[in-house]
Amino acid sequence: MGRIVVTGGLGFIGSHVVDAYLATGNSVTIIDSEIAAVIDGVDYEVHPNCTVVRKSAEDFFDDGGSIEDADRVVHAAAHVGSAGILRYAGRLGPEIVGGTEYVLKACLAADVPVCVFSSAEVYGRSGLLNTQKANGDGLPYMDFVDESFGPARALRAVWKTCWTKASSCPQV
Repeated sequence: MGRIVVTGGLGFIGSHVVDAYLATGNSVTIIDSEIAAVIDGVDYEVHPNCTVVRKSAEDFFDDGGSIEDADRVVHAAAHVGSAGILRYAGRLGPEIVGGTEYVLKACLAADVPVCVFSSAEVYGRSGLLNTQKANGDGLPYMDFVDESFGPARALRAVWKTCWTKASSCPQV
C-alpha cells in the first residue's frame, strides 16, 4: 500500500480523504495546523497506519519535515469559515497561496505527485446571494467578496511558476 501525506487532514474534506486512504490499507501522515479542524484527530493518533503532525505545512517544512518517502500528497489545507478566517482579513489569499507554494515546492523537490484542491471558501462561489441590491436584484457572490478572497488566480500563477522550473514536469 501507499504512503500518503494529507495537509488539512483534520478538516472536513481532508478527514474524509484520510478515512478513505486508511480504509484501503494506506499509511497516512496528516499535517494540520488545527485552524480549521473539525475533528480532534485522537482516533487517528491511535491508528497504527496514521501519524498526526499538529502544525502548519509551512512550519512542518521550516522545521525540517520531509515528504521524500511519500507516494503522493493531497493538499487540502486552507483557512475556512468565518471564525477561521477573521484573523487573516486582508491577507487571506496570500496566506492560502503561500502555504500551497510550500507544498508544491516540496513535492517538486522530492518528485512526489500532488493533488491540490479546496472548497468554495478558497476559490469563491458563483450564483447569487440572498442579499438584495437597491434595485432589488440579487448580488452576484463574487461582487460581494473582496479581491483577497479569490486566490485561485494567484494559486495558478504559483503552480505555473513551480512546475515550469522543473524540466521533467509538464508545463501548465
